[in-house]
Amino acid sequence: MTIDNEQFLLDAYFGTGGFANKTMGGDASYLKKHVNESEEKYTRRKETCTYTNFAETIAGIYQGYLFKSPPRRAAANDIEQKFIENSDGAGTDLNNVIKSIQLMSFILGEVYIIVDRPSQKSDNAASDKLPYIGFRKKSHVTDEQFDAMGNLTSITFSEVAPDEKPLKRTYTTTGWQIDRDIYENGVVSGEYNFGRVPVVKLTSHRFLINVAAQSLKMFNLESEMDELLTSQAFSILYMFFTDIHAYNEAKAAGALTLGTENGIAVIGNNQPPGFISPDGINVNLYLSRINTVKEAIFRAACLEFLGSTQLSGEALQLLFNQLNARLSSIAKTTEVVEKQIFELVGLWMGEKSEIVVSYPSDFNIRSIPTEIQTAAEALALNVGSETFEKELKKRIAKIVLDDITAEKASDIDNEIDKAASYDESVDLNANINANINDNKTSHVIEDVNNG
Repeated sequence: MTIDNEQFLLDAYFGTGGFANKTMGGDASYLKKHVNESEEKYTRRKETCTYTNFAETIAGIYQGYLFKSPPRRAAANDIEQKFIENSDGAGTDLNNVIKSIQLMSFILGEVYIIVDRPSQKSDNAASDKLPYIGFRKKSHVTDEQFDAMGNLTSITFSEVAPDEKPLKRTYTTTGWQIDRDIYENGVVSGEYNFGRVPVVKLTSHRFLINVAAQSLKMFNLESEMDELLTSQAFSILYMFFTDIHAYNEAKAAGALTLGTENGIAVIGNNQPPGFISPDGINVNLYLSRINTVKEAIFRAACLEFLGSTQLSGEALQLLFNQLNARLSSIAKTTEVVEKQIFELVGLWMGEKSEIVVSYPSDFNIRSIPTEIQTAAEALALNVGSETFEKELKKRIAKIVLDDITAEKASDIDNEIDKAASYDESVDLNANINANINDNKTSHVIEDVNNG
């Protein structure tokens, strides 16, 4: 198994296969057996293991930011608008289709988006002849051809049809072809005059691959620590016996049993019994290593501020900027791919694509308590400018109420402009400070969870 194996990556995201125990429908095959570990212990670990799913959580955080505000699309004609409303030929709008495809690109690193058009009438009259999109994984690709400039000229996908029989689907710059045994001569084909292949590749940052690799370490560490706790969690009773005959009598009477009532018989002077407690150093070593791996997971995803390390305001801002830059890059890549999709839709329909597509470029990642505290401290300076104080109050309102309508935001701004100056009003700074909790960076993703 390699770390970038598709099935491994899918298992890491969905918590299936080798990351799930038998009760959960898996086989826990990603657990490693130690050289000196008995088969009995290894089997027990595979039956009781649990998986902490960081991949799903982190992908959800990213998609929460990226799609909190849907991309703006200004369709130039009725065809583009209909495609936005029904992008997969099954009535699913483009936002949800793109979101699903992008999630798969997060998991696998890249996916291929096919822009096709039905060759026959469907049961849904609204979707007849309207282009649609679907995606394929890298493992579906059996052949790719490029020209001297690196442009794709042909691509073939190997698939399994709904009747569970194999087929090959090929797209070139001039037409398509499907190879199946059920067709006469084994082939059906069609032509188009695009001068390009109607397939677009969406490549994503491969951060979830690193997250999956670290999750494998975490999966094994947590299982090993659980086994250690099971084996050593309980104190062991030791008892002194005057001689071997006294010990045998106690054993025969059932005074010594295995399990959580482990006992050690010691032949020697008659002394009071006691308990031997296991040293906690091994468990602490595991806890330390697990925390290190967890920090590595957050670091791979540019989410270090979610870890246990306390960070300064400057360090937090640097991390926020890094995450914002990554999200902006992903959004820009998706925007370019979507424009290419619309160009292909236009080619299928004989129309030039003139749609305007715009994804967010700034995701406003910040620590809300820190920003409010900074604004409150600025108000406390009492610089003597009424305009300065009113603009700060507007900024605070926007930070706290970032999801209100533009109309409500305008009302708040007008009310602040009409209000008395800061010197004549309630000490807003004192009120704010009284209501600010410790600067917890978990507030950073509050808007994502609510979105």
